[in-house]
Amino acid sequence: MPAIISIFNNKGGVGKTTYMFHIAHLLEQSNKTVLMVDCDSQCNLTAYALPESNIERSWSERGNSIWR
Repeated sequence: MPAIISIFNNKGGVGKTTYMFHIAHLLEQSNKTVLMVDCDSQCNLTAYALPESNIERSWSERGNSIWR
């Protein structure tokens, strides 16, 4: 059965995104299948996880992103 891990705090700048990125990395290193969903308008999780060229392609007019 899949688990859902959510990190929440009302205050910005407390490390939620960085913490989530590291948890996902540790789970992947333990041979778990991990899906990270970045719905934050700052897109920092996306920037941590993908090369700049992939991000630019996703955000282009023909891209495939939540924003598009």
